[in-house]
Amino acid sequence: MTSASGTPRTTTRRAGPAFLGALAVLLSLPIVGCDGEPGGPPRLRFATWFGTREAAEMAPIVAAINARNAGRFVLEMITIPDAYLTKIDTMMAGGLAPDLFLLSAEYLVSYASVGAIADLDDRIRRDPTIDLADFYPSAISASTCRGRLHSLPWVMMPIVLYFNKDLFDQAREPYPDATWDWARFAVAARALTKRDGSGRAARWGFVQHTWPPYLIWVWQNGGDVLSADGKRPTLTDPRTVEALSFLDRLVNVDGVTPSAGTVSQLGVNELFKSGRIAMFFGGSSDDHDRTPGLRVGVAELPKGRVRATFAWMGHLVVSSRTRHPDLAYVAWRELLEGFHRWKIVAPRRSLARQLERFEPRKAAARSVILASMDYSRPVRGVVEQTDWDGFVLEKLLLPVLRGEERADRAAAVTQRKLERILETTR
Repeated sequence: MTSASGTPRTTTRRAGPAFLGALAVLLSLPIVGCDGEPGGPPRLRFATWFGTREAAEMAPIVAAINARNAGRFVLEMITIPDAYLTKIDTMMAGGLAPDLFLLSAEYLVSYASVGAIADLDDRIRRDPTIDLADFYPSAISASTCRGRLHSLPWVMMPIVLYFNKDLFDQAREPYPDATWDWARFAVAARALTKRDGSGRAARWGFVQHTWPPYLIWVWQNGGDVLSADGKRPTLTDPRTVEALSFLDRLVNVDGVTPSAGTVSQLGVNELFKSGRIAMFFGGSSDDHDRTPGLRVGVAELPKGRVRATFAWMGHLVVSSRTRHPDLAYVAWRELLEGFHRWKIVAPRRSLARQLERFEPRKAAARSVILASMDYSRPVRGVVEQTDWDGFVLEKLLLPVLRGEERADRAAAVTQRKLERILETTR
């Protein structure tokens, strides 16, 4: 499950200017930390937010790396399934940072800006085993901070449209396809919303709350929330406001989506799986298309002025505090290769085209997923990403979705808040 910006919920953190400044000072202190057994190979710690199932799936990959590098280093995986980034920050501040750790793409700028993660640009570009041309361009841009590569994604998951075929058949609505635009989507969402005798919705055509990311609609309308140079917010851009107004109409005028209370109580995933939602924007690796008892189809998202979708990307980064940078890079490269042949979708064209080899259950959705990869985009992070996300949620997204504020007014208020955030980091 992900947040509005796509970050796994286990990675939430509180990091303001004071914290980042303190962390920068602490990172300038001498390196301390654990090593291997006396006389034995160094021990490299690799931190993840994985739960039990994913950690078990990851274990053979780590074991194979250790077998190939016997005598050079021992890679140890540590799992932090709750308050992940808060605990990573605490470890860094205490001089016990893991050598490698996972990081959601939007936080790359935050960590790179204080020197918490290693700049890998020179190593990556000299590495004959890495073909950067094979990576999707958006994967490269998501890994770049101030013109330098600090990582490469271990996964790239574009959002696609899942739809309940039975509900479409009952409403005699044609299934979604690549020709759908916003207008056609809105027509279907209204037709698929069913109300009881009292006028209360018993089933909804779509669901829009903090998920799916509002950025999808903004990008599809040709707008954005951050200027190309990353120096100013652009929420008051007419195309951004127009996209937010479209969401306002879907939610508060057309009534095609459940209330925030219903979503909070039951959860968006469960609403779809229980047959109460006809269409759902979900990650390409989600299991919605194999929900027991449902006939579920997969399609590309409806298009606006342009085609665009959000892709959550996870990074594998090397701590700037590792005592063994050369060995940490070897472990980073081998872990990345392991991820690319395990998690879907790999951010490399050659492996993405082999999607069904790594996940046979996604074979039917292959063409939709590959098409979506070509126009998927990650969140472009800022130094104060946590504060940015908080203001967008509290001052823009929730007031608009609740019908408490017009899109243009909420955008103007949020614009001023975000301008102050960016001013503090210049």
